[in-house]
Amino acid sequence: NQNNPMLDPQKGTNLELGTKWQLLDKNLFATAALFETVNKNELVRDDLNTYVPVGEKTVRGLELALVGSPLQNFQLNAGIALMNPKITRGALYNGAPTDGGVMQWTPKTTFTLWGTYTLEKLKLGGGARYMDSVARSNTTNLVAATNSMLEVPDYWVVDAMATYEVNPTVTVQFNLYNLLDEEYVQSLNNGGGRYHQGAPRSAKLGVNVAF
Repeated sequence: NQNNPMLDPQKGTNLELGTKWQLLDKNLFATAALFETVNKNELVRDDLNTYVPVGEKTVRGLELALVGSPLQNFQLNAGIALMNPKITRGALYNGAPTDGGVMQWTPKTTFTLWGTYTLEKLKLGGGARYMDSVARSNTTNLVAATNSMLEVPDYWVVDAMATYEVNPTVTVQFNLYNLLDEEYVQSLNNGGGRYHQGAPRSAKLGVNVAF
């Protein structure tokens, strides 16, 4: 079984080529990276219900990021990751091959953007985040069941905030979450029959004290 101590251990390799740039008189920093991650000897289960350490998964991707202050009093943090996840060696399970299938719970695209503007004691912020769809199953010809989900759909979420500095030690903060009231699945169980819904539009008021 999968707990057999005699099975070969997993092996992983990571290759990355990146660059960093200082822009706008060193007020803005840009980064870019190409990468490849390979995991070998992953446990796969065949039609005999036997676990064998022959699986291999490969992820190739690109990451881009911007961090800094492109304008006076304005702070920016943005990033995007584009990935090509793939099972390069799998097994035959329930009559369905996993070779060439997608990797479970691995989005092909993720994006985040957050910006804040400071005006004396008042700070306003807002941003968005995107999560691409993720697959629950990695087989290539799985037939969807009527009582389960095969994947988690993609979604956008927009948030905002405001803070006010009452004095050097006390700050009042107001957060708005999911401004567009997006209905989305935050997590899904392995069987695809149960899920947790993402938080609906909501607000939170708090006081931060530094000492």
